[in-house]
Amino acid sequence: MTDAKPVYQAPFFEGAEKKVEIRFHVEVGDPSGMRDLPVSAWSAALGRGGVEIISSIHGRDWDAYVLSESSLFVSRTRIVCKTCGQSAPLFVLEDVMQLCGTVGCHVRTVIFSRSNLLDHTQQQPVHRSFASERKFLDDLLQVTGAFYVFGDVSGTHWNLYTATVPAASGTDPVKDEAYPATLEMAMYGLDQAVATSKWWKHSTEDAVACRVKSGLAAMLPGPGVQWDDYVFNPCGYSMNAIDEEGAYYTVHVTPQDGCSFASFETSATGSRCALFIETALSIFKPTTVSISLLNAEDSAQIGASELPILHNRYGFTMDSDCKQNLCISNYFGRGSHHFRSYTSLDASLVIKPDAGKNVENRFNQVNQANRAILNSYSSTEVGSGVMMKGSQGTSRL
Repeated sequence: MTDAKPVYQAPFFEGAEKKVEIRFHVEVGDPSGMRDLPVSAWSAALGRGGVEIISSIHGRDWDAYVLSESSLFVSRTRIVCKTCGQSAPLFVLEDVMQLCGTVGCHVRTVIFSRSNLLDHTQQQPVHRSFASERKFLDDLLQVTGAFYVFGDVSGTHWNLYTATVPAASGTDPVKDEAYPATLEMAMYGLDQAVATSKWWKHSTEDAVACRVKSGLAAMLPGPGVQWDDYVFNPCGYSMNAIDEEGAYYTVHVTPQDGCSFASFETSATGSRCALFIETALSIFKPTTVSISLLNAEDSAQIGASELPILHNRYGFTMDSDCKQNLCISNYFGRGSHHFRSYTSLDASLVIKPDAGKNVENRFNQVNQANRAILNSYSSTEVGSGVMMKGSQGTSRL
């Protein structure tokens, strides 16, 4: 008798997203700002990046679009565009730079980020390395942005680029909107026996069933939450949600064996960070997880400033713990980024009281590897990269 082949297989797909966030100067008294752009304009811009709009919901603060590859969120002064697969969100940014002037808006700050890719060789040339992404951004914005690599540059890590665009002539850079902290999770190697079977077209009634049976619906309790989710054929799931308090939420799942991945992102942070992280881990049961908490422009008072520690409670060992102050905007002060990455412990291992020493040893191993990589780079490649504990150097991925 031979073992049956795994049921949940499909061609390789890069689930890890590439994210562009743009913040705009909007004229005082303009109630809509970037939301005045018609859907046709967004469709054309997204098409340049290789993605299409599938559906949308509209609330008090956000227009949220489920895309063929992930999501787009548009508010009065901000857009968040994150796309997976072989899509190129930097090409979307290029179009938005031209379109925003038609509704009286001007680009103020650009933030680009992504976790490590499973196979960067399958990306379009602009997204095959962090170096090529940075060059594209610097050339497009006509500035020299700041860039950071958090984590193990040869393994689990997080790339972050920030740039302030000079104010357009005649505009006054007045801060008229607070930006809350943003929590993101990138989860790799989902539990095939438990976590992935719900996200296949043939095994579920519809997207609502996916949301309820997986536990995602219970993750965002309370009235006033609008949902928009979609199950792809043959597999995959995307969900957007917005609430009455002005927060957005998004989940994306790539379930197939060999490249399984799930992401979670929200601007509803504060005291709920730990709950969101715990729930996402219980749903997806990843082998490795990266967690990013970006505090924008001194906004720690309206968002969590620290990530909860997982390694003694949830069966993970911590690989990287990096925190860095950032100059996200020359106009409005500094922010910060806190990054942690974890690997699930083997079920046969028992966490001992000296687990902290094990974590320290892992840090030392990562730092040694990163120093070796850093020494192999030229000074021009290192650029303005910030070197932190567990995150020396710049990445080729």
